[in-house]
Amino acid sequence: MQTMLYGGIGLLVIFLLFKFAKKGNSNGTQTKGSDENSLNDYYKKKIDLFKGAQKAGLVSKDIRIKSNNVYLEVPNVGPYDGLIGWAAYIIATGEDSSTSHIQRMMTINYERAHNIISSLMEIGMLKGNGTKQNTVLIRDLNRLKEILDHL
Repeated sequence: MQTMLYGGIGLLVIFLLFKFAKKGNSNGTQTKGSDENSLNDYYKKKIDLFKGAQKAGLVSKDIRIKSNNVYLEVPNVGPYDGLIGWAAYIIATGEDSSTSHIQRMMTINYERAHNIISSLMEIGMLKGNGTKQNTVLIRDLNRLKEILDHL
């Protein structure tokens, strides 16, 4: 009888501890909400960069992007990836010229980002210097548009 009483009290204590721990831990929803907000901000920034590149004439108006598009298939621009203009815009207007930055901002795989960076080096926008960061040689969007129009 005494064992059952202690077992019942133990279960009650565990239940109360669980209930208070769950009630006191309101950070779970706040973290989830803030993660969702930061993800929305990420996609908003990504779309804003894409639209900026289209306004500058670096990306065809035919190409559309969705906020959570994981795979984006676009036609080539001459011998280069069709997203070269978007990458050029990201680099020309930003601080980071690394392959991994292009990969993150465009939500593409590393190999594709590397190929785009190599293409930007071929057309003379970037110069590789053996580190993660490349030297940006052309930041003028009008000049970039001229170069991309002649590919």
